[in-house]
Order: sequence, then C-alpha cells, then structure tokens
Amino acid sequence: MAGHLNRRYNEVTYLTTHNSFASKDTGWIFAQQTYSIREQLERGVRAFMLDIHEYDNDIHLCHGSCDPITSRLQNPGDLVALHEILQEIKTHLDTFPEAVITLLFESRVTNRARLRQQFEASNTLDYIFYADRENVTPTSSWDVEHQGWPQLAWMVENNKRLVVFSDHKSGDDGLPYFWNFAVENFFGDKGLFDETKWIESRPESSQLTDSTKPLMLLNYFPTFDLLSGVLPDTGRYDSINNYYRILTQTYDCFRVSERLPNFISFDYFERGKNGGPVRAVYKINRERGNQLPRYREHPVLWRVNQKYDSGTRPDIATHPDGALIEVHQSQYEPTLWYHVGVAYENVVRWGASHQYAPGMRPAVAAHPEGWVVAVHEGERGETLWYMVGWLNNDEIEWGPAQQYDDGVSPDVAVHPDGWIIEVHQSENHERLWYHIGKIDGERIRWSKSREYDTGIQPAVAVHPSGRIVEVHQSENHNALWYHIGVLGQHGIEWTESVEYNHGKRPTVAIHPRGYILETHESAHGDAVWYHTGKLIGTMVEWGGAFRFDSGETPAITATPDGRVVSVLNREKLWYKGKLWYHLGALQ
Repeated sequence: MAGHLNRRYNEVTYLTTHNSFASKDTGWIFAQQTYSIREQLERGVRAFMLDIHEYDNDIHLCHGSCDPITSRLQNPGDLVALHEILQEIKTHLDTFPEAVITLLFESRVTNRARLRQQFEASNTLDYIFYADRENVTPTSSWDVEHQGWPQLAWMVENNKRLVVFSDHKSGDDGLPYFWNFAVENFFGDKGLFDETKWIESRPESSQLTDSTKPLMLLNYFPTFDLLSGVLPDTGRYDSINNYYRILTQTYDCFRVSERLPNFISFDYFERGKNGGPVRAVYKINRERGNQLPRYREHPVLWRVNQKYDSGTRPDIATHPDGALIEVHQSQYEPTLWYHVGVAYENVVRWGASHQYAPGMRPAVAAHPEGWVVAVHEGERGETLWYMVGWLNNDEIEWGPAQQYDDGVSPDVAVHPDGWIIEVHQSENHERLWYHIGKIDGERIRWSKSREYDTGIQPAVAVHPSGRIVEVHQSENHNALWYHIGVLGQHGIEWTESVEYNHGKRPTVAIHPRGYILETHESAHGDAVWYHTGKLIGTMVEWGGAFRFDSGETPAITATPDGRVVSVLNREKLWYKGKLWYHLGALQ
C-alpha cells in the first residue's frame, strides 16, 4: 500500500481471496486456498472473504454450516474462532504500519455483542474503519457519508486500517452492509464463464453502473459444490487465473461500469499462468488513469571506482560480519582467485589475492552462520563444482572442490533458513535448472536438480522475507526476465517469468533495506547498467535503468550498513581483464 497512500481507499484494487479461511495449510479437505491467512497476508492479499457463524456460544469460520457433520467433512481439525484470525491480522497490521486490510463477511451472526467481543479479544476494535458512521480518533475524524472515502494516508496516520463489511442486511451484527457501498457481479460459474453474466450484477447488488456505490467487487472464482463430494481440481486454476484472462474480464466490466474493480476475489490466488492474479492486480492499479505513483526510484550515489586486480568474471557477496568476499577467474588460465575486503565510506580495503581452485565462471554467497559457499565450472566447462569455506581474518579456509552436476553459468545464494539455492544453465541446451542444498561439514547435501525455465546466464538472490529472486537472459534474444520463488516442501514454487529489460548477463542482490539490486551488460556495446526495485507480493516494481560504467560481467552486493559495491571487468577483451570496483550508497 505504500505506493498508493495518496489515493483514496476506493481508488485502489485489492488482491482478494474467496473463502480465505478454507486453506490446505490449515487442514481443509475441500479447500479453496493453498495458504493460511497469515501466509496470504505475507504474499500481498489485502482483502478477505470470510464466512462467520454463531455456534456453541462463539463465532467460528465455517463454510455453509458449523454443525459437526458438515464441518468435519470439510475440515477434520478444530473449529477456528474468528478472534484467532483477527489476532493474526493484528500481528500483520502491527508489523506493517502502512498495510490497510479489508474483511468482507458472509455473516450468519445476529448477536452484535458477541461479534464485538471477537474484535475486543483480538485487540483489533480500535483499528476498525466504519463506512456507515463517523470514525473519531484523538486528532481527527472521518465520515464517508459526508466526506467520501479517505486517502489511505489518513487511514495510516490515524491507524484506522481495518475496513469491515457484512452481507447481513438487517444490521443485527452491527457491521456496515456491503451493498450499501458496493456493487458486485455474479459469482461462481456464471460470473466466471458466462460472458453475459460476468458483466451483470448479482441479485442483492445494484447495477454495476450505479455510481452512487463507490466500491466494486469482481467475483472471479468457479462454483464449488460441496454436496458433490468432488475435491477441487487445483490444476485448472493455472488456466482460470491466467493473467490475460483476468484482464479481459476486468476490462469488460470496465466497459460496462466505467470503473475498475476495488476487489477481485480469487480461489488459489497464487496459481495462474503469465503471473496470474498478483500480476493482474498490480497491472490494474497501474492502469488507473496512470495516476498511481510508481515505486520511488532509489538511484545509487557512486562515490568511488578503482582498479583492484586483474582477471575476468568477478562475483561478490557480503559475509554476515560485513566483510566482502570477491571471486574471479584469471584472464590467462582456468584458475580461480578470491579477495576479502572491507568497505569504508570512500574506499574498499582489499586483502591479498589467493588462488583457491582450478575452474571457470565462479560465483559466491555467504551463509548466515558464517560459511562461504562458492560454485564454479570445471576447467573445461560443462561440469559444476562447489566448495565450502570458513572466513578466518582476511583468508578463507576452503574444503575440497566437489562436483555436484553438469552444466554451465552457475550462481548461488543462501536462504535465511540456511538452505543453499543454486541455479545454472544446461551444458547442451538453453534450459535453466536449480538445486537446493544444506551444508553438512565441508559438504553440501543437494536435492535433485529441477528444471524451471528456458534461458541462459541465470542469477539468484534471496530477499529477507524468504522470497527468491531469479534473473536470466532469454535464450534467443537479449531480453531480461525475472522469477519470484518461494521455498516449499517439494522444492521452489516459481511464478511465471516476467520480462523487465533488455541486456546480457544479469546479476542480482538484495539491499539490507529490502530493495533489489540488479546489474547487467548492454545488449549492444560495452556499457554496464543497474536497476533498483521493490518486491511487492510476487512482483518486482522496477525503477529505471542507470548506466554506471563501461565494461562487462558486472556483479553487485550490499553491506549490512547499506553500502553498495559492484565489481566488473573494465576491458571488453577478456584477456586484458582489469577488475574495478564501484562503491556507493542508495540515495
């Protein structure tokens, strides 16, 4: 939400999940989501459709009914009380002070005191923004009826960041009646597959053209028949939640209603070809008259650039203690060398250069526990090797080099949980593969390699949130693409690749402030460029590309105190390799 704070609440599209509570992660058999609400929040969901029922002197989340037979068939676990979910939402609101969250209740509650107790028990009552009454804070007040919807900035500043609605027309539950403020299309198969119905309103709603209702909900999920006893086919959501299909339906509704939806509700929101729901919502927000502010670029203010050695194919990483670990290949022969350095305000002090292995095209990463992990090609290429070392002052005590696969152009990163993430290109084909591994003494126990895309020259980094950022070059032209991945039980779950620029040999790193740092060569010529970007859910919002030198094979890292260090070969002819570093900081 940070990029949308100057927009009113009704001028933003929110990624919404349908039956948000019915997830595989929480034990639901007839699930309509994969992840728990906590995980959905972390992945960028900002509106939740929740079915609430009074049962056994409490309020629970159930689908259809909370009676023992129906509820146990759907979820063999214990019933979940509403206040438990509200507590998870409160934790997220406290962690992310600019987050604004909406709850859309399908309410079977008639006891408003009991419902209020749920908010009181979770300490979320003071966060609520009501659409049907004046919202009073110690320093301000806001009444939608007389002032329209507030800017998100007002809601953030006054900590009124939990918007609640109910479909209970009588108002017995004490919550604002949703259809007094919003229009909504047909739900289920009619709203998803019938082109005449997805642009028509559901019976309870005014027409989609009713401009007196400032909000719009676009239902985008198929009918789910619990009585059939057939489990949902999650694979079908790859095509249902196709990015281009979502945009087509959204723009059809826009053609009729002359407005974009505020909520688009999905089942299995993380699935979908070409970027799926997350990318579509991001795109729609950018399309709102092109008035939404872009990610504020943070260009690097480069303070110094100096030669530090001779060689080619440099890579660089930052050790947990702040030391810089640089590796490179000799420009004369297939041998690998490293430096250890320390970045000061205006200079990097490098230690001596040490040979550590035969090989080519090295890459390096640092483990949270202090290990140094290096990967490289063999002396003749086409074989992949790794080494594990330990930093001792300005030298690294290396274990033996060990082959782990065949391939070329490896890169490596380390997950906050200690998992080693390795990517490489096939030795004979332009296909991309990854490994996951764990350090065991001087060895890494690797998983089986898995193919994830086509392309060449892959690079990888891991965001503090645990999300994996991968960049690579297209196999048949100089397009640059990225993936976002999440480490799961069965490997890495990747989003669809997204093109972000043109160039060659991209590399990627993460700044301590969470920004993405990317470097690459020009598609033509000898210029080197960098981007900064911000990770939003499973998308990257990139700033512009900036040229910062001439040369080739750039790499980049950032120190714990925020300094940015890039290394590159300043000479276009590799055998004349002169290695330079740049030192700077984000503005």
